[in-house]
Amino acid sequence: MRSYAALPSLFVCALLGLGLAGPGPADAQQARIPGTSVTITVPQGFRFSRRFPGLENPATGSTVTIVEYPPEAYADLAPIFDSPISVDKRFASEGVRITRLEQLTVGGAQVPLAIGGQEINRKETTKYIALLGGPKANTKTVVITFNITEAGSLSESDVEAALKSTRLA
Repeated sequence: MRSYAALPSLFVCALLGLGLAGPGPADAQQARIPGTSVTITVPQGFRFSRRFPGLENPATGSTVTIVEYPPEAYADLAPIFDSPISVDKRFASEGVRITRLEQLTVGGAQVPLAIGGQEINRKETTKYIALLGGPKANTKTVVITFNITEAGSLSESDVEAALKSTRLA
């Protein structure tokens, strides 16, 4: 079994990405995230980040990070998303608290979505972590993390809509 130690780096990427924004979509539209195989509907106010693969909202400090692994990584990462307890245990050392786990249908596949929170820069952040792709989908394994820092800046239904729009090349 391989160790995907870089999984915590998706949170580091999110922290590093707060602030600087690059050119990119200004309103909700389908866009390919540079440097990834991911196409997603870009939530309003978000644009491409120059500091990590993903999106950021410079007005709120919210981010969407994309981390890709080889297809076979799915077998190692999927057990983490078996229950809210296993997801919470996995990310507790990073200060993430997972409170529930849901299943979304994305491109005809069931995708686990862990929901919780984390304190970042003394602000409570709502966190959504989804695991997509893998060998069954004939794609890379992809972890998409939404860090929503300002209450109401992006609702849970907005996050779900963006995830449901996701396509992997």
